[in-house]
Order: sequence, then C-alpha cells, then structure tokens
Amino acid sequence: LGIIKARVLHTAGIGESMLDDLIGRSLLEASNPTVGLAAHNGQVDVRITAKADREADADVLINGFEDELRKRIGKYVFGADSDTLDEVLRSVLAKLNASVSIVDAGLNGVLSTTLGPTVAQSTLYESPDVLRAALKLPDATLRQLTEAAAENQLQLTGSVVSIAVASLPDVEESEDAAEGTAVTVRMGDTVRTRVYGFGARSELVRSWIKTWSLAQAWWLLRDSVHE
Repeated sequence: LGIIKARVLHTAGIGESMLDDLIGRSLLEASNPTVGLAAHNGQVDVRITAKADREADADVLINGFEDELRKRIGKYVFGADSDTLDEVLRSVLAKLNASVSIVDAGLNGVLSTTLGPTVAQSTLYESPDVLRAALKLPDATLRQLTEAAAENQLQLTGSVVSIAVASLPDVEESEDAAEGTAVTVRMGDTVRTRVYGFGARSELVRSWIKTWSLAQAWWLLRDSVHE
C-alpha cells in the first residue's frame, strides 16, 4: 500500500471517555481506516488514518468513516484539520452578529487577545480580591465570584455570551489549591463553571482556560447558527 492519508476532526464540549463510548468499539477497532483519539487541554481530536494504493482511494475510505463518525459525534465536532476553536467561535459570532463580553481577574487579558474584535467589552482586574471589592462580594469563593461576574457582565453589556475568569496570582500549578482558578461561561440562563487547582503562575492555566471557555461558548452558540 503506497498512500497513507489522515484527517483530524476537532471536538469540544465532551470528554475523551464519553467520546470513546459514542464512537463505539466497531470504529475504534477498525484496521483501515483507523481511528484514534488525542486530548489536548480541553479539546479532543479524532484522527482518521487510511492506507491505499492511490490517494483517491484513501479519500474514499476517509470520507466514509468521517460520515459515520459525524452521525455519532457530529454535534461535538467544531472543525477539521487546520480549523481552530477561536477561529470557529469568531465565525459563529459574526454569523449571528453577536459579541462576547469578558471579565478577567488575574490573567491579564488572555481571552480578550484571543477573541479580538468579537469582544464587546473586556473588564480587567488585577486579582480576584479587586473583583470581589468591585462586586461587593468579600466572602465569595472563586466559583461564586465568576458566576456573579458573568451574570453582571451580561446585564451591563447586552452581549450574547459572557465569560468571567478569576485566578489567584500567587498560586502555582504544583500547589494544587482547592480553588486556584475559576471560569464561568454564561448565555441567557445557562451557566457553566469550571474550577482548577492551579493559579495564574501556572503556564497550563492559560491554555486550559482558553480552550475550555471557548469550547463552552461555541457549544452554547452552535445551535443558534442553524435556527
């Protein structure tokens, strides 16, 4: 067999084990094409690899498998190959003529930079304590703080989606705090929150926060494009 060709489907809003279950053993154990999963900080890629004598034959094999995969996991697939989550989310927002608003306490605008002109308003705070003072919630946990901030930001800006993140400036990844960082994504009355044990000093936090929050925003918005 002279040709090896691959296509990668990018998924968001679902974990690797649940994706495994939805795809099923029959596809995961197939020999040609093969299907493999790889998790990347909140995003799971599904790789289809085919072997054939000719490129056109490899394409036929891949297309058939992709069609079957999309029947099973299509609602979680945001793109393929070179597509990126931030590009897809910006495209969805543009189609809806919608915007996102952001509250960032401790991460120095990492989300605002990623989403660019689709951000209606980005409010930055030096730390969660400064945000607590602004919202008059001195005893709020990071989870409570981001949930309150996301709700408040929607009311203030009229954006379709709000994202609020609060990260402790002095907590590193190795410290494994009960709450080092929290992020909330809100659309209407739907609220999704994630809490991490690592704080703003961790290099991982930026990657995880970006991927998870963009994935949740895409997930909440995706059906609106087709209405």
